[in-house]
Amino acid sequence: MPQQIAIHGVLIPAAAGGALLLLLLLIDAVLRILAGRRAGGGGGGAARKFLSWLEVRASGWLAIVPAMALVFILSFHARQGLRWPPPTAWEWFAPAVAAIALVAWFMPGWLAAAGAGAITGWALLVPGLRDTNSRIGIGVCVLLLALVLVFLWRKGGAERHSRTSRALACLTVAVPFAGLAGVVIASGFEKLTTNTAALALFAVVAALLSLIFASVRASSALAPLVAALLVGIAVIGAGYGPEDFPFWHWPVAVAAPLAALVAEVPPDLWKRRPTLAAVVRLGAVSLVAFGNAGAALAPLIARGDFPPP
Repeated sequence: MPQQIAIHGVLIPAAAGGALLLLLLLIDAVLRILAGRRAGGGGGGAARKFLSWLEVRASGWLAIVPAMALVFILSFHARQGLRWPPPTAWEWFAPAVAAIALVAWFMPGWLAAAGAGAITGWALLVPGLRDTNSRIGIGVCVLLLALVLVFLWRKGGAERHSRTSRALACLTVAVPFAGLAGVVIASGFEKLTTNTAALALFAVVAALLSLIFASVRASSALAPLVAALLVGIAVIGAGYGPEDFPFWHWPVAVAAPLAALVAEVPPDLWKRRPTLAAVVRLGAVSLVAFGNAGAALAPLIARGDFPPP
C-alpha cells in the first residue's frame, strides 16, 4: 500500500507535470520557428501577434505554472478524488489552485499575486479559520509572500546566468515543499503529505530540466502559485491537525522561502556572483525548512513512530 500511494500520489503526478512542461517547451520551439518564417515573409500582423502571445505562454518560465498546478491536482485526485461541488471545506483548495494557476499564467506579476491572495482567502474555509478576519489574513499572507518571491525571482534573477544557478533556484522551490511535507506528516495528515511531496518532487524535475532548457526557471510568474500552495497547505494542516500539535511549525514552514533574502543583503550579489548567491539562498532556505521539519518530527522519532514500519 505505501508503494502504491507513492506511485499514484507522488511519482505519477510529478512525472505528468514534467511531461506537460516538456510538451509546452516543444510547442514553444515550434511557435518560434513559425514566427521566424512569418517575420521573414512579411505581413500577417494579427497572426504574428497571436503566435507571439502563444509563444510567451509556452515559454519555460511561464509553462512551469500550469505544470505545477497539474501536479497538485493529479496528486489530490489520486488521494482524495475530485468531486463537484467539493463536499468538504479543504477540497475547495484543488479548484482554487487551478484558478490561481490560470491567473498567474495569463497575468504574471503583482496582479496575479493579488488574485492568488483573493482566491485563497475565499476558498479556504477550514475549521477555526472560517471568520472574515481569518480569511482576509490568509489572503494577505499569500499576497505578501508572493510579492517577496516576485522580488527574489524577478525576471529570472540569477537563474538566467548559468545552468547551475537555474537548477539551484528550482531546488529552492523544492525545499520549502519538502520541509512542509515533513511538518504535515508530523501532524498526521497523510493525504496532504502526499500532495506536498509531489510538489517537491516536481520542483526537482524542473531543476533537472533547467539544466537543458534555459527558459525553465523559478520566475516571478511562479511566485503567486507557490505562495498560495504553501499558505494553503499550511492552513489546511493547521485547521485539521490535532490540537496539541505545536502551531508555530506552520508559519515557520510558510516563511522558509524568505530565508533566501540573506543573499540580497550584500548589494547586487546575485548580479556579481549568481552561482554563489543561488547556493546561499538554497542553504538558508534548507536550514529553516528542514530544521523546522526535524523539530516537528523529533517527538515521533523519539517514540519510534517515524519512519513508519
